[in-house]
Amino acid sequence: MDFWRPWSPLAELERFRRDFEDTVARLAGGERPVAVEEEAVIEPSAECFIEEGKLFVRLDLPGIDPADIDVKAGEGVLTITATRKEQPAGTKREFFERELPYGTFERTIELPEGARSEDIRASYRNGVLELTVPIEAARPKEVKIRVEAGGGETK
Repeated sequence: MDFWRPWSPLAELERFRRDFEDTVARLAGGERPVAVEEEAVIEPSAECFIEEGKLFVRLDLPGIDPADIDVKAGEGVLTITATRKEQPAGTKREFFERELPYGTFERTIELPEGARSEDIRASYRNGVLELTVPIEAARPKEVKIRVEAGGGETK
């Protein structure tokens, strides 16, 4: 069991399906057919927090070339897309275990009010993408008060 990965009922159902197919194949005296991998939506782990007037967003993207990471911000939403590429064609490998997901990763994060998406900074170190978004503090709005005299006249 992977203790570092959050529990997912869909992942459990997929594991059950694979185990069931393996059991049926062994009972029938054959080998489990090699399934064509279906492309799944992969959402990288993230943490978001506000500190000292800035929003910090950190995403785990190990093994991904920074050139394959795209960050877009607009309409109050931050979207991070990344691609982990498989080995080039012609590379001969016989996998013993294969758990790393390949393909496109995407994460969408709603920006808080006052976030200045035009001033986002990004850094990538040790497989972690960190985005820093400045947040403008809400400025108090001054409201003028009209004073009305008893007869409905404005002073």
